[in-house]
Amino acid sequence: MPKTSSNGTEPSNQIWYPLGSLNYFESKLCLVATAEAKPLLNAVNSSAKESSGLLIVGPEGDFTKKEVEMMLEAGGTAVGLGPHRLRVETATIALLATLVMWSDSQEMI
Repeated sequence: MPKTSSNGTEPSNQIWYPLGSLNYFESKLCLVATAEAKPLLNAVNSSAKESSGLLIVGPEGDFTKKEVEMMLEAGGTAVGLGPHRLRVETATIALLATLVMWSDSQEMI
């Protein structure tokens, strides 16, 4: 049985999808939400426009360094929301809201 976090502040050490290649998800854009990464808007501004993508949000307490390295080696781009730690639910909503607002602003240009 995989190790799970008991208080929500430690990495869970669970990987739910094979990470050998993020092409498994048929997406060229893969954003990995992790602490201490470059801001989300910097990453999407420097990315090619894609009609779909993959957003990976980790457990509270963040991914382990090995998990992040595996996702980046497989083609993911690390993104962050600033210096504060957010709960998984809050981070997901914040990331999606930011992406929608960014996307809408690109249509106006």
